[in-house]
Amino acid sequence: MRRYNLLLMASISVEEEDRIEEKDEELQKKIVHRVYNLYYELMRDRSVSTSFAAGLILTMFIQMIGFVYDKRADYPFDDEWYSSISSVTAAFRIYPAIEAAGNSTLYWITQYSFFVLLSIYIVLSLYVDYHLSKGKRFLKVPVGVLQVLSSVLYWILFLPIVENFVSVYLCDEGYHVVDTSIKCWTGMHIFYCVFFTFALLLALVVVLLISVFYNESRADVKDGLKRLDTSLELHISFYRLVMGIISHFLSNKSYNWLLPLCNTFVLFYYTLLYLSLIHICRCRRIERCRSRWSPYH
Repeated sequence: MRRYNLLLMASISVEEEDRIEEKDEELQKKIVHRVYNLYYELMRDRSVSTSFAAGLILTMFIQMIGFVYDKRADYPFDDEWYSSISSVTAAFRIYPAIEAAGNSTLYWITQYSFFVLLSIYIVLSLYVDYHLSKGKRFLKVPVGVLQVLSSVLYWILFLPIVENFVSVYLCDEGYHVVDTSIKCWTGMHIFYCVFFTFALLLALVVVLLISVFYNESRADVKDGLKRLDTSLELHISFYRLVMGIISHFLSNKSYNWLLPLCNTFVLFYYTLLYLSLIHICRCRRIERCRSRWSPYH
């Protein structure tokens, strides 16, 4: 009898575990399905002009060039041309310009503005998702706002958001680099570190969703942001995240050689990736392809 009860309890526990696993799988599928429906709605009528797309991508690359032209790294080849380019790229990256100006008021306005922008994006996404789940698909205004925010957040604002949120950790002689009224690792500083770390995680989740779903390949659509391979956007997102973090902590005389080295490696990698995409594009137009690096296609 005791053995029978033990076997019965074991079978019940196995059944409960199976039910829990099934519920988890159903929940995951439901979440993925709703996220896909949301970004499908955003992609369905998207038509970005070539000039606007070129402006977005150009702005992003100017920000990325700023990792090499960074006045904080104190390179020995600093001259007038270098200073001029550094000032321009700092303005596009936002935080280096704020740090150079030492304006604490502008610093906190920028911080909270980025957080509010992320909050608006998340709230609008939930709003559109709710109405889509009810079968409503005529949401021109919120969908249009989300389309603009998705493009701007991904291509232009992600790097400034990363640099601004990470800059909360920067201290000099026991005080914050920009806002010298805040003593490091005290009550308010710890609160800011926790709060903006959470905000950075939100920004990362939003940008990764945009990278995977909003930049989906659509070769047959007239769209300035259409792609052949969506993995490119994921690579660029992680690159900007990593470089935006390490640029704060490695831009001194001891480690300043790491920044141009990382950028040179990434430039070489993206050049090869771009050549492979050209190869894929040309191979779609002919029946057979030779080597990837062949000059005949």
